Amino acid sequence: MSFANFIKSYGHLGIHRRNWKPAIFSYIFKKEITYLKFDLIQTQTALIKVSFKIQKFADANKNFKILIIGTSLESKKVIRYYFSFSNRFFYVTHKWKGGIVSNWQETKKRINRLIKEIILSKLRSKAYLKALRRCEELKEQIVGLKSLKYIPKMVIFTDPTYDNYALKECHHRGLKVVALVDTDCDLEIINYPIPINTRCSGAIQEALQILLDIHPFYFRNRDLSHWAYWALRAKNKNGEFI
Repeated sequence: MSFANFIKSYGHLGIHRRNWKPAIFSYIFKKEITYLKFDLIQTQTALIKVSFKIQKFADANKNFKILIIGTSLESKKVIRYYFSFSNRFFYVTHKWKGGIVSNWQETKKRINRLIKEIILSKLRSKAYLKALRRCEELKEQIVGLKSLKYIPKMVIFTDPTYDNYALKECHHRGLKVVALVDTDCDLEIINYPIPINTRCSGAIQEALQILLDIHPFYFRNRDLSHWAYWALRAKNKNGEFI
């Protein structure tokens, strides 16, 4: 882990002091006049701990899969860029639709409907055009779930405060919750918190990249082709996604 990269991407900065939660106090390094700073050593420790925990789950279950949830503006582009290549990681970047976890059977029916619509894309009929309009919003909501057959045992949140409703639903279902937490986050129902600035896409990118680099099972299972592996690290001169 490079502390310089996290500082450069503002990963050490928390939210305004008046909005912080006392539960996050142990992760604070310094209090400024208007904002808080994270202890990046604890961030590093949390990232390594979670990485090996995920590896342990993966070694115990060959069909181990993870659901990534991040519907905030800062999270969407990063999540789609990383996980659209993989068959082991699934994601939700559109507005959370209630029941995706708690009512999986209905969600699966919607996914099957989406697959049928994709198959029908070769047909140029009025019926298809009408179905396409009805399916457009559904496609945005569950495009990252279309090949998911069952609910994963672990969920990763890139901003649990923003996706609070989804967090409560996953906790109610008994799923293991990994979350990137900012200073305004409540840790009560989060199993594995990782303290970091969740309002900066660069910080989210660095955290996810570290998790991916540490995971041996990610490449051992050949989820990514060779070119896709290098595509994950493709950046422009400013260090942003191409």
